[in-house]
Amino acid sequence: MIEDLRRTLRSLKFYTNNDFAFKNVHNEELFYQNGKILVEIVQLFEKYRIIGSNDVQMLGDLFEQLLNKGFKQNEGQFFTPIPITRFIWDSLPIERIIKKDNGIEFPKIIDYACGAGHFLTQGFEAVNAGVLSFEPSYEIDPSWAEHKVFGIEKDYRLARVSKISLFMHGAGDGNIIFGDGLENYPDKEITQESFDILVANPPYSVKAFKPHLKIKNNEFDILDKISNDGSEIETLFVERISQLLKPEGVAAVVLPTSILNKENESFIGARETILKNFMIRAIVLFGNKTFGATGTNTAILFLEKFKEPPKRIDLVTDSVTSIFEANNLVDWEDDEILNGYLDKIKVDISTYSSFVKCKKNYNEWQSDLYFRMYYEAFISSAEYGNKSKQKNFIKLSEADKLLWFNEHFYDYAQNIEKEKLTYFALIYQQTTLVIAAPDENKAQEKFLGYKWSNRKGQEGIQVITPGGMLYSEEDRNSNDKVSGLIRKAFMDEEYSISELNEYAYYLNPKTRIIKTRINRY
Repeated sequence: MIEDLRRTLRSLKFYTNNDFAFKNVHNEELFYQNGKILVEIVQLFEKYRIIGSNDVQMLGDLFEQLLNKGFKQNEGQFFTPIPITRFIWDSLPIERIIKKDNGIEFPKIIDYACGAGHFLTQGFEAVNAGVLSFEPSYEIDPSWAEHKVFGIEKDYRLARVSKISLFMHGAGDGNIIFGDGLENYPDKEITQESFDILVANPPYSVKAFKPHLKIKNNEFDILDKISNDGSEIETLFVERISQLLKPEGVAAVVLPTSILNKENESFIGARETILKNFMIRAIVLFGNKTFGATGTNTAILFLEKFKEPPKRIDLVTDSVTSIFEANNLVDWEDDEILNGYLDKIKVDISTYSSFVKCKKNYNEWQSDLYFRMYYEAFISSAEYGNKSKQKNFIKLSEADKLLWFNEHFYDYAQNIEKEKLTYFALIYQQTTLVIAAPDENKAQEKFLGYKWSNRKGQEGIQVITPGGMLYSEEDRNSNDKVSGLIRKAFMDEEYSISELNEYAYYLNPKTRIIKTRINRY
């Protein structure tokens, strides 16, 4: 009896999958087969020093090759090249984040779709470098990662690879959670508004994902705007940024360029979420050679969450309400917002006041250069046409007809104006740096500093010039690369580098286009 029990316990302990299972193990024969593979793997690496190695690119290439050859990437999933993760971390204002009045405080970091862990390993090294740059004699205890470095990954194989990657880079105390990046895990320190830095390359364009979502501890406003067969999962990950970051926290997120201009409801909702919660410090637009085989055009958004409470959107809503109630705006920010907006749309204060106070009949606006767009949209609407044809309406006096038209015109036009004024008020103090990478292949390679190779034995990234125009390989704090421009943008500084002038420009409220949904009536 005891011997049988011992055999059973032995089987349960050894003849099942574990962290060193290179193949599924469920009996003694497979256990010994797996052991043979393990011995060969150890012999393959025994000559090399991996833990603490400074050759991050070698480790990254190792993982990239193993992952690309080991399994097919799932829908919506691709890995971020290490030069891009390095560039992103070198672009963040790390020193500003870690420097506190009482000394150094390590930031709490998350990648909510961590894949093979490239962002986390680069982040660990970037923070350490930032600490030493600020205080060269500081003795860094790598165990700081235990309560500060977090990755979430839905693919179990990748979650394991990510944990091993952290271990190899000296950040073995960091946390990799096998789960959904859209979910909260309070017992594992994944809670709302608790992170200083969020970096990620979340999945996108996953067909009919909504019916398969199993989120228990979280809610999303954008979810209701996605159909059951919709694929725009990236819009949920945009909303997730606003949930996870602390006030004044920063984010750098890789997204498809469609997030900037696609017009369906979920993408509009994602952009509204960004505008309501963040200063857009920089946008970097990359071409189709950045991510190798995917050929995807991507945008990296560099964001900084508004300081709150109170929430910026609540303050702005109060300002817009005050403007449309025609209150006295003197000595209030409302006055600055209104004057800036009127300068933007080229309308004088008396004309706008007439619109706000509904002083003119709806048809009098047809001759105004700005407000005639509302008049034209209103008289072209189905409601206007249908109402005009109703027998009971036709029998009304001209005065009563005019009363109805005026009421519905102003209800329609003012709602859109309030929306436009709201988003102007959210951005009117912001200047956004835009970097647009070149389109031509050779120019892209020069800009990136690398190219992709499919040649046998040389598959993967081929570095041409370390860092390219993106960052300095030798100096993380260099101001002569794109990363330096972005760090300056986080400090509200506009900066010029002659070599980058053809790729960089600044957007401010005077040059931004405020889009409206004027034809939704």
